[in-house]
Parts: sequence; C-alpha cells; structure tokens
Amino acid sequence: MCLAEIRHQRSAQRCLQTALGGPRAPHAYIFHGPEGVGKEMLARAFARVLLCEHPAKRAPDSEEEASIAAGGLIIDACGKCEDCTLMSAGSHPDFHLIYRELIEFHPDPKVRGRKALDLGVDVIREFLIAAAGSRPLRGRAKVYVVREAERMNVAAQNALLKTLEEPPPDTYIVLVTSSAARLLPTTRSRAQMVPFGPLPPEFVCERLLASEYELTGAEAQFLATVSEGRLGPALESAADELHEVKKHLLSETATLEPGRAVSWAKGVEEAGNCLAEAMSAARSEASQTDLKRHALGQLLSALAYAFDDVLRLHLGPGELRAHADQEDLIREMSGRLDPDRAARAVRCLAEAEANLHRNVNVVLTLEGLGAELTDLLHSAPTGVEGR
Repeated sequence: MCLAEIRHQRSAQRCLQTALGGPRAPHAYIFHGPEGVGKEMLARAFARVLLCEHPAKRAPDSEEEASIAAGGLIIDACGKCEDCTLMSAGSHPDFHLIYRELIEFHPDPKVRGRKALDLGVDVIREFLIAAAGSRPLRGRAKVYVVREAERMNVAAQNALLKTLEEPPPDTYIVLVTSSAARLLPTTRSRAQMVPFGPLPPEFVCERLLASEYELTGAEAQFLATVSEGRLGPALESAADELHEVKKHLLSETATLEPGRAVSWAKGVEEAGNCLAEAMSAARSEASQTDLKRHALGQLLSALAYAFDDVLRLHLGPGELRAHADQEDLIREMSGRLDPDRAARAVRCLAEAEANLHRNVNVVLTLEGLGAELTDLLHSAPTGVEGR
C-alpha cells in the first residue's frame, strides 16, 4: 500500500510528508496512538518510500491529501521499481520487522529457550543493533520497525539509546507503540514523535462490511462503536463473533430479576470463557487467564454501551449508537431506567472492568456487579423514593 493511500491519520501523514520533503529526514521515529489504527501499516508504507529507487512527487488529488502535503506536493513510493516490488512481496532485504517472537530465532540456544513475555535486550541487540551496523544490501537504506515497542524492557531500551541517537548512515528506526508513556524518557527524547488518533466510526463500519465476516449493518455498527475507532480490534472482534456472544448476554441483563445476581454472574463468566476460547486461535502466545480477563472486559464494555444507548433514548430522538440490532431490548430497559440510574449502571460496569484489569477476583467482581445492576433495574426512579 502506498503512503498517501492510508487514510484518516492526517497528523501522522503531515509529520512524515514534512520529514520526506525536508533536507534531511530524522532517523528515528515513535509512532504512538491507539491499537489497531494503522501505525504499523503506515510504518511499512513509510519504509517503502525510504527504500524506493525513484520516490515520486506529485500534486495532491484530494482535500485530505492537500491537508498533509509538504510544500504543496505529495511524496510517495513510485510503486514500479524493484524495491517497491520487493516491499509489496514482503521480501525486501533491507526492511526488518522486530518483534518479541524473534527470540525463537536467536543464535544462542539458551536465549531461544526463554518465553517472549517482553521485547528483551537479546532480541534488540541481535536483530537491530548488530544488524544496523551492516551496509544496506541494496545500497539505499535500512529500515527497522519495532512492533510493541512499549514491551521493550529497561535493558533493551538502554541498549538501543546510542543507536537511536547516532544511527549508522542511511538507517531508519520506527518504534510502534500503543503506550508511549511506557517508553523511557531517554528513549522518547531521541526520536521524532508521530501521533495517531482513533479512526472515524463510519470508516471502521465500512471496512467491517467489506470484510469476510458477512456482518449486517447493525452488527458492523456495534463492533465499530465498541472498538472506539480501532479497526484492528474491530476485525478481531468480528472474527471472535463478539456480536453474537453479546446478544444473549444483553438479553439476560435486560431481564435480570432480584435473586438472580449469582446465576447472572455465572452466565457472564461462561460467556467470557466462550469468547476467550475463540480468541485463543489467533492469540496463541497469550495465557488463558489474560484472554479470559480480556474477553470479560469486552463483554462488560458492550453492556456499558447498552446503558449508554438507554441514556441516548432519554436525552433525545436519534439512532442507537451501539445496539441497534437489539433496539426492542434497549427501549424496554429505557422504560425501567431513568437517566440517572442508566448513568450509574455505566459507571458500575466501568469500575468492574477496571477491577478485572487490576486482577481483582473475577467471581466476586461479577457477583457484585450483578447485584448492583439488579438494584438499578428494580429500584424506584430518582425522586420517587419516599413518596
């Protein structure tokens, strides 16, 4: 994919066009922003320009391109030379993707035997620092893209500092991260920060509908909303069939009756286990405990959006934001919940999700949440008590 073809990241594109149009492009970058919004895709497209034999300059052909152009021109790979062909095929010898699992290919058998829990110093030294010292095989440049850079441990980041500050000639390093705050200040100070933001929900919805998952419009809208502008997670959720799991769970929640908080919590846990099992196929490196907590977090977030939809019905006419596929249930819930209690339900779900990420006991968290939601669904509206 060409650099200018990657849409809805104007700030990042403007930074890169300015760098390419300047007298000397920086040699180290930090692409930072939410997961799944195109950071690695743009890093690859940027590498393609840096490695291209005949980079092209042309006038912008859209309003979006005009907003990112440097000096009135768009700079991009030619798409025709041998370097561009090699990048498209994923076989360019001077493009290097650095990631945790490279530990399996380390020459030292002792290092190969370790788990890839973080991006350690052995991987960084072997596959980036040492490799950067060699000349480009095709003579133009070498580009290193570091995936999940926030998972570099302190030793790895400290070892990389000199290479970031004084890289070998024609060597470019792009650190891709969803949490720049987890990088050391010394790492951040040696690289050009390139910010990324969430994608427009309508764009995510459009891409979901064009995917292989055969989603209805309402299902795509649900996934686009709960992914919060992150196309990667939205596509993963479509593959995991999150939209199907949440339908049953929302029905159980909407009809939650007093005395059923414990059985409701068991149902949520079972739904989380089913979703975690679906996730495990594509996330073999993750532990079952982490997958389960992540799955439960997604389900609680989906329920929070249901109560948010209830709030929207109270505040004015308009389409439901997330759960248009279960509009009757949302309208039934709105008849039982005033805006204050709907807002409190959203807060309860957010607190429960935060507790899961803090490793609070799952059963106690879900049972407590079930009791709180039951009380909200069956208590008198605000201002009615005591009448």
